[in-house]
Formats: sequence, C-alpha cells, structure tokens
Amino acid sequence: MAEPQILPLRSPLSFAAGKRETVLDTWNAEIQKLRVDIRYGAEVTEIKGENKAFESAPSRGRSSTRGR
Repeated sequence: MAEPQILPLRSPLSFAAGKRETVLDTWNAEIQKLRVDIRYGAEVTEIKGENKAFESAPSRGRSSTRGR
C-alpha cells in the first residue's frame, strides 16, 4: 500500500522492474546514447530556465560522459 502503482516518468530514460544489474546496464546504455553530460564532484553555480526546460552551470568536475 505504501508504493505507488503508477510512477510518472520525468525523463527519457526507461524504467522497468528487474534485477539491479539489468536496470543499471539499461540506464548506462541510454545515458551514453543520449550523450548525457554527468559530472561528479562538480558544484552547481547557477540554474536558469522555466517550464521544465532548464540549464545548469556546474563548476569543473570529473566528467564521465561528454554531452552536447
């Protein structure tokens, strides 16, 4: 009763119940396909935008995937 039956997605990444390894492998493949720019250890210095479209300005950090 504590878990929602429907989880609205707010991302182009897919989600399906399954084994942890399968879910993570799927997400990693989609992150590379979409060229998501992930930066670890970066401080966000600015966020701007509206209507669910926004840009963030991170400080330098270790980038795992180069993006657009």
